[in-house]
Amino acid sequence: MLASSHYNLIKNMKEEYRYKRITIRLNEAEYTAVVTTAKKCTLRISDYVRQCILHCHPKEAFSPEETEMLKEVSAIRKDIMNFGSALKMVLAGKTPAQRTAMLVEGQPLAWWREKMRNALSYIDNLVKK
Repeated sequence: MLASSHYNLIKNMKEEYRYKRITIRLNEAEYTAVVTTAKKCTLRISDYVRQCILHCHPKEAFSPEETEMLKEVSAIRKDIMNFGSALKMVLAGKTPAQRTAMLVEGQPLAWWREKMRNALSYIDNLVKK
């Protein structure tokens, strides 16, 4: 059975009481690496080591800065989706010439393009940090 399939089998089972124990010895550097990595993954040491043994290396949790960046990007995405929906409604009954005039010359759209430039610049700055 593949290790990942084995892990999924265990993951899907009801949480059972664990009574078996395995003891290992680590030097200071190894211990520090395990503790540090488990902390980055927001896992207890035993949970982290259990996942490593089952060949399912956990991923590090997002830092507070990364979490904030993702929230900002999500908010920007929501604004873009709302704008797209509103724009479709506005343009629905217009002729192709009217649509072109509104998209190219329209004042609200110029305002939106500027806001989008600012949002993309903000994202670029966050990514460069």
